[in-house]
Amino acid sequence: MNTRHVAINGVIPAPLSMFDSERNFDYDTFARQIDYFASEGADGVFIGGTTAEGAYLTAEERLQAIETVVRTAGDTLQIFAVVLRAATHLVVAELDALSRTPVAAVSAVTPFYYALDQTEIEIHYRAIADRSPLPLVLYNIPQNTKNRLRVETTAKLAAHPNIVGIKDSSGDFMAFSHGLATSGDDFCWIQGEDRLDAPSLLLGARAIVTGLGNVDIRPYIELRDAVRHGDRETALHCQQRINELARIIAIADGKVVQAIKSATALTGRATHHMRIAAMDLRPDTVEALSAWADAQSS
Repeated sequence: MNTRHVAINGVIPAPLSMFDSERNFDYDTFARQIDYFASEGADGVFIGGTTAEGAYLTAEERLQAIETVVRTAGDTLQIFAVVLRAATHLVVAELDALSRTPVAAVSAVTPFYYALDQTEIEIHYRAIADRSPLPLVLYNIPQNTKNRLRVETTAKLAAHPNIVGIKDSSGDFMAFSHGLATSGDDFCWIQGEDRLDAPSLLLGARAIVTGLGNVDIRPYIELRDAVRHGDRETALHCQQRINELARIIAIADGKVVQAIKSATALTGRATHHMRIAAMDLRPDTVEALSAWADAQSS
């Protein structure tokens, strides 16, 4: 077991996984997106999470994605690797290989498929943290896992010497603000809901992870800089731009990852293909997203 030693700050986009028409990982297109993040001033990348369709990636694909980040961006982007697996032993099985990469920390969701209580979730995370050679970031996304990581449980886990923070994608700002106010300086609350980024940073959060930033990372970078300079007005304006960007989700009938992927594909930095072909957006929805993009550029 390692002990916590990682600084988490700034804008950390969660890159899409790119697939070709045969649903194989397209590392060349993935590299273009990584280069985009690095050139625009992102602070890190969150590899293999929800936006990346991480539950459908193999361990080897995740490792090759990390290698692509290093080859493309060198050491300019801090790398966080998500092991999006349903059970404790499946997460632990992948940790040693990740420890041989330049990953700053690993992240794992609560177990999913079966319902767990808070004690069982705490046992899950302690087992991972005890075994991990890398610092661990908790990952709360109950709308996907069906198992919520509560603030009280997070507070207990924050005392573990190898647990360094939490990415909270629940959208529960009351819980987020409570956790942020009651955690110590060495435990990082990371906002994972794009529409809460400005309030979170203005309240004192040090980092955000964004999926929508695949489409346009610039308002997030400007938001980060505005908050650092104490410019609340600009920060709120950046949040308005992010909220406008989030309209693509409604256009895609609430299909978040598909909306992000297709809107990013319109920039030339992604493919439209989902890992599961049946999940691809219908052509008429892609056309609606194209019309939205044209309206934004006019």
